[in-house]
Amino acid sequence: MTAIDIFEWRLYETITGILATPLIIISQIVFLFLIFLSVLYMVFETKNDGWGAILPFLVNMIVLSVIMYVPFRPIRVSIEARVFEAKKNDFENVILLVESGELMPDQSGTAVLPEQFKDLSHGQTISINTSHGVISVFFYSSVGVLDNFSGYMYRSNDTPPPGELIGDWYLIERIKPFWYYCVSA
Repeated sequence: MTAIDIFEWRLYETITGILATPLIIISQIVFLFLIFLSVLYMVFETKNDGWGAILPFLVNMIVLSVIMYVPFRPIRVSIEARVFEAKKNDFENVILLVESGELMPDQSGTAVLPEQFKDLSHGQTISINTSHGVISVFFYSSVGVLDNFSGYMYRSNDTPPPGELIGDWYLIERIKPFWYYCVSA
């Protein structure tokens, strides 16, 4: 995953695909225009400025190299796994409450977290699904404006979540046994 992809990912999480796509296209056009201007500057100012005329072009090429070759997806998943690990006991305590029946979902499949666990999920709610004998619990780490979200999902059978549980997935990464980091599409 490149920096452009990670930029898209954060945009899709925050403002959804409908609004993010034009912004991504505009940012790519602006970046290409800046590269074009730096090439023009380099061509016309080399006589006057010497090696200094090459500097804008070099900066753009370094930025482009970072965008193209830094593996941002593994970095992002690693960060999310560390965030999860720091609060793993609290996540597991909520799962115990769900499995024991002390924390039950409403008709829409959501449950409000107890006071001591409210910081585990955006909006202080979790989604619970118990279909086909499998308990699935989703903790929201971020929620977009219209419909996109990301977070941690517990699966009692330790299999990746199918799309129909909550939504279609852009990314599913196993971070621990029974636990997945998921980003909706």
